[in-house]
Amino acid sequence: MLDPNFSINDLPKSMQTIASLTSVDAALNLAKKFGGLGLVYIPMRMKDSHHLVDVIGNDATEILISELKGERLDIPKLSHLKRKFRNSQIILDHDKGLSVKELVVKYDLCARQIYRVLNNE
Repeated sequence: MLDPNFSINDLPKSMQTIASLTSVDAALNLAKKFGGLGLVYIPMRMKDSHHLVDVIGNDATEILISELKGERLDIPKLSHLKRKFRNSQIILDHDKGLSVKELVVKYDLCARQIYRVLNNE
């Protein structure tokens, strides 16, 4: 789950390109499936059996092929977005009255990490 204030600008540039061509969901699905694994090849023509179809669907795959055919895309991990969302949730929970001890248990972090998040370090 992403931060409700998530913006396409929160994505790395390569993923912004994919999201603007297809959709944010397609970009996130690519990152979830292929993030950090190396380069993903965009085929020259569409095949129903291509692994991209399984991940982002026919329409998004067709768009990528029409715009980026033959290219190899580096799909990064998006762990920083998960961390950003988690940190915003920690702050919201603290504002709702959860103690640091309760946050430690809920988020499986140490108290030091919780304090860093709360102090925006």
